[in-house]
Amino acid sequence: MNSRRRSLVLALLCSLLFVPVCRAGEPRTLEDALLNYTWTWERPSLVNTWTKVKFLSDGRFVGVEGRGNWAKVTTTWSKVGPNSVLVAGNKTLVFDQGFRSYTGSNPEKTDVITGTRVEPQLPITPTTTLSLDPNQPLLESLSQLAPNASAWVLAGLDEGVPPNVRQNLTYIREDLLDEYKQKPKASQDAYKLAHQLCSTMITALDERDQTLVRAGFRAVQADAGISGTNKALEARRNYMMSWPQYAREQAQRAELIRQGTAGAQVNKALPKVEWSTRTAALRKTLDDLYAKFREALRQSPPVK
Repeated sequence: MNSRRRSLVLALLCSLLFVPVCRAGEPRTLEDALLNYTWTWERPSLVNTWTKVKFLSDGRFVGVEGRGNWAKVTTTWSKVGPNSVLVAGNKTLVFDQGFRSYTGSNPEKTDVITGTRVEPQLPITPTTTLSLDPNQPLLESLSQLAPNASAWVLAGLDEGVPPNVRQNLTYIREDLLDEYKQKPKASQDAYKLAHQLCSTMITALDERDQTLVRAGFRAVQADAGISGTNKALEARRNYMMSWPQYAREQAQRAELIRQGTAGAQVNKALPKVEWSTRTAALRKTLDDLYAKFREALRQSPPVK
């Protein structure tokens, strides 16, 4: 392995693999942004009303009034577009592409509302500073890097995994073959297990990417299934409807949207649950391979 490239690969792996896994990824959908974050609420026409708000999965919209507690003010919300929601039945909030802020107003456009996403305060997780000698055997470097690489490989679907993890694992896997052919530092079994460990992690990363694609499709499919009408509602519609009938119809439509939204949330959560179950099996496989790899290193004769 070229010593310059090896130093670069090890440096990249250290910087990538020793970032805390608890780092949150950016929300991928409007629902992720609404349900997993707190939002500010600024309404110039009414000073000192809500200082922050939350969108709950059951369709409730709760806020804090002044310095009070949550749920001091409660109303409802429903999704009306890929980037917009309706609050309290008459205020439409439109979110930007990255789901970082929104603007809104009432139907008369006389009451402007703005807000921004409040980033969660993540706990500070101490990480070990790892200094790898580029001149030490690649097997030793892998023995130190593998546990953290596995943590990225098995990260949840809502975690942002650095894209270079796969590339650098591929470099190490292939360079292990070169090291064994040119100047082996341990037994053949140790190199075989190291190669298998890298290959298994790369395969798991590919499976994770495929799961993310399916999760994205399922989310779109779930949102498309949300409807505020059904055959019974449409059959009862006519031009002679009274205002009480119309109000009842609107309430029924809102309930259909609420039920559809709740069902969509369940469908969109399924890939995360499935991946969590899958990672339990993958974790056992990786742990077993790592244990066998370290044992093979210990059983190898000293390098002369």
